[in-house]
Amino acid sequence: MPSLPAFLSRSVPASSGSSGVITNAPVIPSTRLGPAADLLETELLRMYWEGVERELPYLLLTFGRWQSRQDTSDFLPEEEDDFIYGYDTFLDSVSDISRQFHERNKRNQRSKRREKKAKKDTKAPPSYDEVLRDRGWDFFADIKSNSIKGGIRTSLSERKLLDPARRRARMLLQSAQFLDIDKIIEHREPEKALSFWKRPASAQIRLWSYDDLNQPVFVPQLCSECKATIRGCTFQDTSDESIVICESCYRATHYGQTRFVKKYKECCLPTALTPEISRKLCYCSTVRRRDQDGRSRSLWPIDPARDEGHHVKGGLGRVGCGLYTVTDLFAEAKYASTRSQFGKNDSLLQLRKKDPVGGELPKPVTVTKKQPSRLGHLNETSLPEYGCSYGFSTDEPENIPIYLRSTIEKYPYGNVHIALRFGPLIIENGVANTMGGVLVTSRDPPSLQVIRDPSENITKSLLLTGERDRLLYIQDRPRHPKRYKAFMKQVVGGAFCDFFESGIEDELIDAFIHESNCLNQDGLTFAEQEAMLEQSTKRLLLHVKDYLASRVQAYISSITAHLLDPEVQLKWHYRDNNCQAFCDKLIDRDIFGPLFASKTAVGQPMPLYLMSFVCRPGSNVPTRAFSKYDVPNGLTEEYLLKFRYGRHDDSDIID
Repeated sequence: MPSLPAFLSRSVPASSGSSGVITNAPVIPSTRLGPAADLLETELLRMYWEGVERELPYLLLTFGRWQSRQDTSDFLPEEEDDFIYGYDTFLDSVSDISRQFHERNKRNQRSKRREKKAKKDTKAPPSYDEVLRDRGWDFFADIKSNSIKGGIRTSLSERKLLDPARRRARMLLQSAQFLDIDKIIEHREPEKALSFWKRPASAQIRLWSYDDLNQPVFVPQLCSECKATIRGCTFQDTSDESIVICESCYRATHYGQTRFVKKYKECCLPTALTPEISRKLCYCSTVRRRDQDGRSRSLWPIDPARDEGHHVKGGLGRVGCGLYTVTDLFAEAKYASTRSQFGKNDSLLQLRKKDPVGGELPKPVTVTKKQPSRLGHLNETSLPEYGCSYGFSTDEPENIPIYLRSTIEKYPYGNVHIALRFGPLIIENGVANTMGGVLVTSRDPPSLQVIRDPSENITKSLLLTGERDRLLYIQDRPRHPKRYKAFMKQVVGGAFCDFFESGIEDELIDAFIHESNCLNQDGLTFAEQEAMLEQSTKRLLLHVKDYLASRVQAYISSITAHLLDPEVQLKWHYRDNNCQAFCDKLIDRDIFGPLFASKTAVGQPMPLYLMSFVCRPGSNVPTRAFSKYDVPNGLTEEYLLKFRYGRHDDSDIID
């Protein structure tokens, strides 16, 4: 049997190492600018400030709308509340004394496990000295915690408070994230050439009809346009309830149309089991059919207080209540929708008969745990700290439901694509027809309350190619809607947080409020409004450059140095240089590695950033969930990289 890398290289043409692409794109004419060593940093700075200038009008117009509209001009009580909620819990979580408490309890658990074999009486209580010592440490932890929280609260009470209007302006400017670095996770369609992608997620089930015995007949919900089974969210046409489309069709032909409303995956039983149908399905003579007022009542959902023990569950030689049969029919319909195209058509009942456990395994009683098998082609020292599940394949059941066990995947990367975003710039590799290079584009303008078309220069993009002597090209690349799955914050720059250059920041916010108020003039034509908006944007951009220029220069210089480094490979490869690994190589851990910016760096503005979440390679210890009693990896990581739950094609995590 061939290895997984060999199989991928032969059977996945869109994502193979030879093709070097993960994102489809048309052929775009390119204009050569020259050697990247001489031009890249200058061109990145130019694109950055053009992006800032392009996004400022959205912020100005939105703030003016907030201040002028009757429904938003009045401030909410929450806007005038200066108290910071939840800060005490945050301090308790990150303080050193909490870490000591955790380590102390972990050592106690280890010592108890070692002594368990020697002791016959495993339920013996701790000694008086142990209890007294632990209680003393608890008192000490409370004293230290209260001292830290008291000092922080005192400092917060002395901070400068802003009026609600200035806080609104600051919030809008913060939302632009001009100094933040993020990893953008984009959706990609699964590779159909790999057999394990043929196992689909459970479908959205709907009621089709009722049979002769009044039992509901459940079928998968089909898209009204492409006729495919909908396995995620649905989009309902408010003008015609019979029109239901999938997310792919909505994004392809109806994106932004207000007549479509998104509906999350839901259970159809509440609509299928109407009060009349529930009474027809129940054959139990001991169940009351009327309420205390003499009216016919609904028998579903079963009332445990009123009907407990009255519904016949059935069994061998006994006819059970029809209400219990409905749940089995619904489960069978969901299970049938998850069968692979070429798999066996076993029913859920047959599957239960094959497994005597009947669903979930009992809690493991042994201390030793079998380590899941590791994919042989992965090297742990070269793995990114997040994004490929550490190469583990879970061959064991892990106590997941029986009907999901066969969906446990062994493909560690999944259908995701990661790009690096700094301010308005997006840097990515693996795009088709880019000569195996790196593409630099601009992000979409913010989607706020004011809708306007972006300026024409948003289509300008840069293309960096070559291995050692790298060349820079410029392109006019058409825009296409992006489908994002999640964002991973890497660096919080701290812009507009009163964190640095407080005097310049106050002047900028004053200018922002003034320019926004100047735009609220009646009686102007559209051309006059656009001309006034352009002038206001250019004046405000001067303040933004005065505030951010030194730090933007430091960020761009760091990214440019890594893009020009011959050791940093540009061409995408599914194993050696995937998009996640490429993004990691662009972030300088000597600069952005510490949680808080260094105060001793030479040649950089201080502080350079507010907080960093950049991790060293291999710093995260993989957490394996061996049973339902264990805590798995983070929910976002499970959502993106684990496909057993069939949620990898939805965008619900952002919603």
